[in-house]
Amino acid sequence: HQDVHSFPTRRSSDLFPSHDRGGGDDVGDDDGGDDDAVILGVNPNVPPIGLSLGSAFICSPGNVSIPVSVVNFNDVAALGLAVQYNSSAMTFTGVSSVDASVAGLSAVVLTSNRISINWVSGTSSQLGSGQLFNLNFSVQSSGSLNWDSTTAGMTGLVSTFGQPLPLYYGNGGVQVAQNSVSIAPVSNLCANGAPVTLQGSPSGGTFSGSGVSAGVFNPALVGPGTYLVSYTATDASSCTFTSGTFVTVLALPIGTAGPDQTICEGSTTTLTASAGSGVSYLWSTGATTQSVSVTPTGSSTACLS
Repeated sequence: HQDVHSFPTRRSSDLFPSHDRGGGDDVGDDDGGDDDAVILGVNPNVPPIGLSLGSAFICSPGNVSIPVSVVNFNDVAALGLAVQYNSSAMTFTGVSSVDASVAGLSAVVLTSNRISINWVSGTSSQLGSGQLFNLNFSVQSSGSLNWDSTTAGMTGLVSTFGQPLPLYYGNGGVQVAQNSVSIAPVSNLCANGAPVTLQGSPSGGTFSGSGVSAGVFNPALVGPGTYLVSYTATDASSCTFTSGTFVTVLALPIGTAGPDQTICEGSTTTLTASAGSGVSYLWSTGATTQSVSVTPTGSSTACLS
């Protein structure tokens, strides 16, 4: 997006005051009067000057230098610029790499989200096209950078002749990458359970953590407990991230089917198992409840697993 701003040309009498030649006829004056001579300044068709804020992409919060580039930056004797930014996402820390043609340029924060940039010199800049300076930020999250091209007195360039120069703008910003690496959750495992192959995205990363070997988690290597398993990979933006998941290994339950019982043949009795909380039951009769009713016809054994 580019905003084009043009400024009215001042009258030559505003820029070049009349000069009294001391009473005689003036050049080009045939009426014998005592008029002042006026020197006319001819203002050529100046091409508009481009001001562009750069953009940056970073993998994690940190320090960033945003280049300010120019096009047709010639015959500039003074500048007053303003940049708006998201102060909740980044903190302005100063300028750097200032071109020698605008030596002494200063930048300060006027409000919580506006930077005022100023420079004036008796010698005009003839940089042409290139990088004028850097704006430096400490970045916490993504945010935009925009020229303030509407507030009166905040943005403008002045020529050697004291005339405003036409401008157009290009905005920029900073983008902080989001973690796109993920690891699939793993269901609770028994201490004597089979090893589990771990899954992560994007592919090609590395798994790490207790009980992990070559991308496989083996509960037999760690025993009962909860363990953090991590996955580190590089995404399509060449940013490296790590994600993790917790894996719980359950201790084997110690169960009992209850005391042995002696009953009359043909009678029914109830067997009640005990193995603690969070367990399931399976009797040799096929029942899956904690208690089971049995009617044996002779000596028999009920097993619990």
